[in-house]
Parts: sequence; structure tokens; C-alpha cells
Amino acid sequence: MKSVKIALIDSGIKKEALPLFINKENIEEGFAIHGDSKDSIRITQCRPEDNNGHGTACAITISRIAQNTKIIPISILGRDGRCSIEQLIAALHLAQSIDASIVNMSLSSNDLRYSLLLKKEINALKDQNKICISSISNDRWLSFPALFNSVIGVKGSSAIFNLGFGYNKKKIQAIASGAAELPQFHIGETNFFRGNSRATAIVSGIVASAMEKKQIKEMDIEGFLIRNSWDDNSLMEPMKDCRDRALVDGVYVCISELIKKNKIHAKLYKDGMLSYIGSPIEDYYKIILSLEKFFGCRLFEKCIVYRMYFESIYSLSTLVGNAILNEKKCEKNNKI
Repeated sequence: MKSVKIALIDSGIKKEALPLFINKENIEEGFAIHGDSKDSIRITQCRPEDNNGHGTACAITISRIAQNTKIIPISILGRDGRCSIEQLIAALHLAQSIDASIVNMSLSSNDLRYSLLLKKEINALKDQNKICISSISNDRWLSFPALFNSVIGVKGSSAIFNLGFGYNKKKIQAIASGAAELPQFHIGETNFFRGNSRATAIVSGIVASAMEKKQIKEMDIEGFLIRNSWDDNSLMEPMKDCRDRALVDGVYVCISELIKKNKIHAKLYKDGMLSYIGSPIEDYYKIILSLEKFFGCRLFEKCIVYRMYFESIYSLSTLVGNAILNEKKCEKNNKI
């Protein structure tokens, strides 16, 4: 069976993060594109590397959903998360010569001057039956390539905490989870992975997984997405707090000790709510490590660690409870 492949146009993939992938062999050698003008563009083939972390977060999100999909990184985003429009055009042109079924772009441009050139490259990919999935901008009105008819445009919602998606036939067709996630590694200045970028990686993972399982017939992408679209009530289901007394008490002890010893910059209120004014990203990792030691379980491997979990003792207890429950499910499945 031919493997599904995704060309990931982003910042690359950290080689240090390869052990976090279910199958690191699915991360293929990729490309780096440098230059800020048409005449200065340079393309080199290279091993996984990422000075930003954004591309790595996208790749892990995709592989979490589509475990057998191979990912080919095309690095164009720098340490600051930016690139030249010429790099993006070159990346789209390069993707035409790569054996990949899906092109993921968790990025956007609002430069109208180059929209026709971008559209030309996107249409060439469409003519090859390659599926282009792109995020809209987090803060701009114009977003290319997401606004092109031949692209599946994606918007993220911070209110979605699952791997479902909504789909319609508008310019921006898909909506998925953009809820802030604490990754297992630092991703530069961003720290939490969230927004339209995360949602786009989720949609790419869903499409790739469906292709792996032969659920998409004769490139009927739109038909598949319409049939599997969730309704708003299912998408917006709120995250519930845990009320298991033993879990709540354990979490309270852990957080209280961290605060008393000045290990984290947080304030714990009488109602169990937590405030992190001035807290660096390291504080969140310290909390996870403390909870893992206290309860003797892994959290990152068992659950998606959302930013929302850190809002209260009860929501952190929910995280621990979900991890323990998932661990027991894995043990049960291994025995069968």
C-alpha cells in the first residue's frame, strides 16, 4: 500500500523532537529555501531542523492523528516565524515535484501584489490532484492562499477541545480546534501552540488519516469533509472540571508546594482558581513534572495538555484523571 505523504511548508522539524513522533521514520529528509528575491532563492536538501518550533508542532499534531503518514518538511519560516513571498512561491513550486498528496500551509500572506503568482502555483498543485490546506491569518483580513477556491481554508477556535471539525462551502471552509496546547518542547517565542495554525494541522491530519483508511474515494475531499463535519454543539462542548476528591487533593498539595517553595510564579485562590501573572513558560512544565511524579503517570503521552487545564485545581485534576483513565485503557488493550 502506498503511503500518504504530506509536504509541510513551514519552519522545518526539530531533530531533537523526533523521539516524540510515534514513528520517527515517517519524517523524511526535507528541503530548506532561502532568499528574499527571485534571483537569490536557494533550495537545499537537508535533514530535519527547525529554529522556530512552529513546524515541529504542526508535524506532531498531524502525526498524532495520521500515524502512518509520511511528512516531508519544506522549511521557509525563520526564527521569527516570517519568510519572503518569494520563498513561499518557491516552496509551492517545489511541492509540485514532490511525491506528496497533501500540502499543509499553517501560514498566510496578505500581499495582493503576489496573489496571482501564488494562485498560479496553487492551481498547478490542484492539477496534480494535490490537496492544499492552508490557515487564514490570525490578525489580517486578507489571507492567501487560504482564500483561493482551490484551497481548503481553515480557521481555529479556542472553544474547541477535540479533534472534530466543522465544514461549509464558504471561502474559509473548515473550523477546528485552535485551543492553546502546551507541547512537549519549547516552540520559540510562541510557547503555546494554538490558533489557526494548529487547526490547519488538525484538518490535514484528518484528511491524511481518511486517505490512509481509504475513506476518501476518487479525490472526493469535499464530500468526505461534508459527511464527517460535526455540528456546532458537538464542536463547542465545554471542558468539564474533575470533582474526584482524591485527585483534587493531590493536585492541591502539588501546586501549593510549588508556590511555597517559589518554584512557580502563580497564585492559588481559595476557590481553587490559579493566576499566572508574570509566569514564564517553564512554570507550566514544572507543574506537569510535579503532577507526574506525585501521581506516577505520564501526562503528555496520554493527553493533549491544553492551556485551559492550568486555570484551576479542578481542571488540572481533570487532566490527571484523563491521563490515568487513558493509561488504564492502554493496559487493558495490551492484555487483550
